Amino acid sequence: MASQLALPLELVDKILGGLDPKSRSGRATLSSFSCTNRAFSILCQKRLFYHIRIVLVTTSRGSDQESTFYLEDAHTTGAKLLELLNSSPHLAAYIRSVLITAWLRPGLKNDGTAKSSASPLFPLYSIMPKLSSLKTLHFFGHGSLYSWPNLEPTMRAFLPSIVKDLCEIDISQFLGVPTSFFAKCLHLRNAVVSNLLVAQDTALPSTKTQLDFLEVRENLGEGRLKTWIQPKTCPFDITRLTALFLSVRDFEPLSLILTQCSSSLKVLELRLLQTKVDSHVMSTFSLNNDEPINLRSPAPPNLDRLHSLRRLTLRSVIGRSVLDHSIGDPHYHTNIPYVASMLDTLPRNSRSPKLKIIFEICIQGINAEDELESLAWAKLLGYVGKERHSLCVAQPIELVWDRYINRAGSNSYIGDDSHTRLRDIWERDPDLRKLREANLIFTSFANSGARVSGFF
Repeated sequence: MASQLALPLELVDKILGGLDPKSRSGRATLSSFSCTNRAFSILCQKRLFYHIRIVLVTTSRGSDQESTFYLEDAHTTGAKLLELLNSSPHLAAYIRSVLITAWLRPGLKNDGTAKSSASPLFPLYSIMPKLSSLKTLHFFGHGSLYSWPNLEPTMRAFLPSIVKDLCEIDISQFLGVPTSFFAKCLHLRNAVVSNLLVAQDTALPSTKTQLDFLEVRENLGEGRLKTWIQPKTCPFDITRLTALFLSVRDFEPLSLILTQCSSSLKVLELRLLQTKVDSHVMSTFSLNNDEPINLRSPAPPNLDRLHSLRRLTLRSVIGRSVLDHSIGDPHYHTNIPYVASMLDTLPRNSRSPKLKIIFEICIQGINAEDELESLAWAKLLGYVGKERHSLCVAQPIELVWDRYINRAGSNSYIGDDSHTRLRDIWERDPDLRKLREANLIFTSFANSGARVSGFF
């Protein structure tokens, strides 16, 4: 009797690679397949445990409710994971990526059954040292950002001890992390941070970790980018950055960053968080007239040294404030002229035909029913098209629109037909038709799922 034909494990591994272990169906399939035999079980377990999520709870305590504690209760998953790793120790070596996500419950009182991060028996303290293969650690919080100085001391001391071998970390959930936190992260390549505080009492190491990717999500308060990005205070070596994402209050530090990594940078994403109507980059328009009432477009950041750039994403905003609505003011505000002017600073020589440009437009506080059509679309997109005419790139600029339009404090979902509605508006304008016919711009809609796109 002929022996049964067996698939090579390499081929089985590739087949299993098509399953998403983060989806319910993917996990169910992998779990079922792992019961086939021991070899398959190992392959499936490696995929099932490659990325894990630890769910915790955070709460505030103390007379001022400022101290932040992590808690384990019946609904969290840390204790269950620890029990599993104790019973099956081999699984710990399969875990390469951990997401620690926490739900904020202000003023939550411990009924005696929950374990606190102030206790040495807190499960996370036993889990993390077991993960010898861990390379990626992300933090995510539902409800709030957390102040690092106000973090419960035991947890604050524990976290720096587990990051020295990481290649990637997202610690943007915490505000005011000291730059000394990264002193021993010599293997770090990708970092996502918020506000950092320069550690005055700790000297930076002579050899800094050399980053490939840096994302800064700036917030109000101490520790903004410009206070720590100077070479003498920056905890990272950014001279070989290939990707930079900035969500910041101003672009003042950008030139300093680009002078260090302009030759290596391939991906750049810029988002300006200034949305106040009195901002020096916000122009004012009227719903009753296409001409700007107050055009503000100061000198933009200079991108002329980015000869290796392959992807540029610029995020802009069109919006009306709550005050505008309450007093019936027909004005709206936008930084499109300023953001679009950055396109004109791209290098003129040796510009790659592979450069992809994405221009995101976030619409806030605009009434979808009767104000959307009154925006000066031709004028606004003309600023983008004007700069596009001067670009020697093969691909058109992609305009990405948020699906949600924030209207007077609530979200008005304009749905999949929003593309049709906006296209109808633009089709009636001869100037916008010229942009379309010249293949200078096409549009799509930002969404957590598939993107609806097409030429307008």
